[in-house]
Amino acid sequence: MKFKNLRAEFKVFLINKGLYIEKTANNGFIGTGIMGTGMVHNLLLNEYDVNILAHKNRAPIDRLVSSGAKEL
Repeated sequence: MKFKNLRAEFKVFLINKGLYIEKTANNGFIGTGIMGTGMVHNLLLNEYDVNILAHKNRAPIDRLVSSGAKEL
């Protein structure tokens, strides 16, 4: 099959571009506004451990914590 190793090749591509994040790494987000909330949510959906900092607007923080993020 032509696309047999597509996932492995894509991972190598991301590593070479500096865009691959190891799942064992500790990931943290300071900005969890409109764009950051979506980014953190996607990391959580892909089973990454994510730490977030509190913000004056508690609604996004509470949603992310309930999804599995850890608030510092």
